[in-house]
Amino acid sequence: MISKTLLKSKKNILFFLLSVTIASACLYPAAENAGAQAQTNQTAPADNQADAKWLRMSGTWNINNGHALETRGVPIIWDYHELMNYNTLASLPTENKSSFTEMSSKFSLSNVKSNVVEVILAFAMQSPYMYYYYNFFAVRFSLSKSGVQTVSLIRSQRLDDTLPYTAKNNYAIETLLVTDCAIEFNKDCEVKIVKSSGAWHEIFKEKCDTVTLYIDGKAIFSGKLPAYDVKGNFAVGARGAGISIDYVTVKNKNAVIFTDDFSKNSIYTQTVQAVKQ
Repeated sequence: MISKTLLKSKKNILFFLLSVTIASACLYPAAENAGAQAQTNQTAPADNQADAKWLRMSGTWNINNGHALETRGVPIIWDYHELMNYNTLASLPTENKSSFTEMSSKFSLSNVKSNVVEVILAFAMQSPYMYYYYNFFAVRFSLSKSGVQTVSLIRSQRLDDTLPYTAKNNYAIETLLVTDCAIEFNKDCEVKIVKSSGAWHEIFKEKCDTVTLYIDGKAIFSGKLPAYDVKGNFAVGARGAGISIDYVTVKNKNAVIFTDDFSKNSIYTQTVQAVKQ
């Protein structure tokens, strides 16, 4: 009787450990150069895999009435890199082969859950791995309940290239400029980032890109990047409130290189499938 009880207990423990292992693999990014304990299931949760345009990096996202909605509001702070500290959608790498000159989108914020709400529009995201976007530029909105609202141009960079990609807090955020802005909650805000190349940067004494931000058609700031011909993937994220996103379009001059009106389920959720060795 005792031996049967012990055997049943051991089976329950093994099942619990296996469940925790699989759940952890789904929640955390895959370790760099990890063994073949699991492999990525590349099936997108869209009606057709070809319709998938976004990677759900973090957050609770769904497509509803032509909008991408994030409803959790409060993100999990992973600290692998800054984009994983937001509820973030990132463009799939295959969608961005060219340099961009314009990125535009509409978004609205609702269901505020913290004293400070932030929205990030990242571009020129560079990484050899789909999850580990340490290096990027971004426009970041910071909106507080007290009425203070700012928008900044930031740069994120990996600090120590010798550390594995799974190392936490191995990145630094540099604020290139910051200015006041005005955004209303529960109302659509149309944002456009326009990039021009070849500007001369007085500090670096070399050609650098210039970024101009427009909100609802009004120019808010124009700032020079400490880099030239920046390119890469892009992302949209928020924390502290729910966000609704619509009409994301990226252009290279007159050519549209990415667009999504969210009329279809275009969000790819990465899953993990156990594999026998």
